[in-house]
Amino acid sequence: MCVSLKLVIFTQKRNLMEHLQEQIEALNKQLAIQLPPEVIAAFNEAIAGLKSRNITQNALKTGTSFPDGALLDHKGETVWLSGLQRHKKLVIAFFRGSWCPYCNLELKALQDAYPLILEKEAELIAVSPQMPVYNAALLEEHPFGFKIFTDKNNDLAKQSGIAFTLPDFVIPYYESLGIKLQDFNNTAAAVLPIPAIFVINEDNSIAYRFIDADYRNRIVISELIAAL
Repeated sequence: MCVSLKLVIFTQKRNLMEHLQEQIEALNKQLAIQLPPEVIAAFNEAIAGLKSRNITQNALKTGTSFPDGALLDHKGETVWLSGLQRHKKLVIAFFRGSWCPYCNLELKALQDAYPLILEKEAELIAVSPQMPVYNAALLEEHPFGFKIFTDKNNDLAKQSGIAFTLPDFVIPYYESLGIKLQDFNNTAAAVLPIPAIFVINEDNSIAYRFIDADYRNRIVISELIAAL
């Protein structure tokens, strides 16, 4: 392959990886116009409260072992996380649910980067607390190459230190937008994971993590690829 062609391919890949941040900026502007001011204010207050709890600092750190746990595939069958990690690095992307537009943008960006992840001899899975039926619908609409699992009751997220309970004051605003977490997650508890990405080594140690209490901030895909 000639040098110029390699440069074109590299540039295309880099533009692809950086496109997520541009999409998020566009979404922020769109929601600022579409959502009522009181909804935006409530969301901002909830994010500020979550940041003040220092959850990101208390979550599992690089170098520590990642916990094992039971997950449900989109058909509702149980799969153990330890059974998915076979002699290669594993990228675990926690997302809030298919109702979250930021999560959907990130999942699509990860799908675009999936060939690069495979080139690094790593595997990718996405995990959320929503029930398998919603994951099945998500995969039907967007046939991602990677697998999506249900973390029932946020058990794995809790072990990872990234689970939190939504404050009561913000729940009615979620419901006003048609987001009823008790339906999506089949539980009365309004618990969600902080959107986070972990890279797990073959020995089960955490090689890299991205955690941000502000769900509007997402990983820079090129940094993830560099960490593999």
